Amino acid sequence: MTDEANNQPTPAPNDQPWQDLCALDDLPTKGGLYVEHGSRALAVFRVDGGVRVIDDHCPHAGQSLSSGALEREVIDPPNVCVICPWHGWAFRIDDGACPDNEQYRVAVHEAKVVDGRVLARVSDPR
Repeated sequence: MTDEANNQPTPAPNDQPWQDLCALDDLPTKGGLYVEHGSRALAVFRVDGGVRVIDDHCPHAGQSLSSGALEREVIDPPNVCVICPWHGWAFRIDDGACPDNEQYRVAVHEAKVVDGRVLARVSDPR
């Protein structure tokens, strides 16, 4: 198995095994893909040549983030945010924090692409 370019920051160490979530070809070029892993709902995105995996539910109102748009932050353009489609809350895709109020965040899961498959280490719910 060959590891393809991931271009993503390294989340905190995680001893969870790598889980196969979907084919890279299943991901839309814009927006995200809703994936269930056990009882966990995840949102999978293509970002800057790599993949990102976050929890799918907005902590504000529970809306699916996989149906949200990706936008670059105005203040810090290298950061990409997913925008909740219900109320417009933004969450940075790399660390899960809401730029307007960092006490609100979604879990971010380490992800990579191997042989055309998206793999993630899905951490235990907090």
